[in-house]
Amino acid sequence: MLNDEEGNIVTDNKAMADILQRQFLSVFSDPDCADIASPSELFFPITFPFEKSLQFEESDVIEAINKIPSNAAAGADGIPAAFLKAHARELSCPIKLIWSESIRKGLVPDYYKSSNVAPLHKKGSVMSAVNYRPVALTSHIIKILERFLCKSIVKHMEDNELFCGEEH
Repeated sequence: MLNDEEGNIVTDNKAMADILQRQFLSVFSDPDCADIASPSELFFPITFPFEKSLQFEESDVIEAINKIPSNAAAGADGIPAAFLKAHARELSCPIKLIWSESIRKGLVPDYYKSSNVAPLHKKGSVMSAVNYRPVALTSHIIKILERFLCKSIVKHMEDNELFCGEEH
C-alpha cells in the first residue's frame, strides 16, 4: 500500500508502480538529457599496453561468480545467483567467450545494459513514496565483466604506480 499525491491509499500494483516512478523521476536526472554526452562520443579504443592485461580466463569467471552473494536478486535476464554458483565451472567457458569478444570489439550487448528497478525502503512511513529509493537490479552476467574490469584496472594502476599515496 502507498499513499498517492493527495494522501489516498492505493493498493493497485500498477498504480503503486506509477506513484513510485513519478517519485523517482522527480529526483533523478534524465539520461536522455541533451547536456549529457552519448557514451559513443566518449568511447576511445583500448590500446596497448592495457589491452594485453584484458585477457579473460575461465578462472576469472569462476572467481567473479564465487564473489556474487548467493541471495543476490536476479537482474532483467532472470538468472539467479544460485544457478550461476551451482554451475560456475560449466558456464565459465561460454561466459568467457562472450566477454572476451565484447572486450575485443569494445562493445557490450544491449541485452546486458538493461535492469529491473525495484523500490528499496529507506526510512519513515512505508506508505510514502518519498521514503523509497530505486535500486537497479542488473544481470549477474554483466557483474562478472564489471568485476574483471575493475580488478584489471586496479592491477594496471598499482603496477604502474598511478595511485597517489592518499588513495587505495
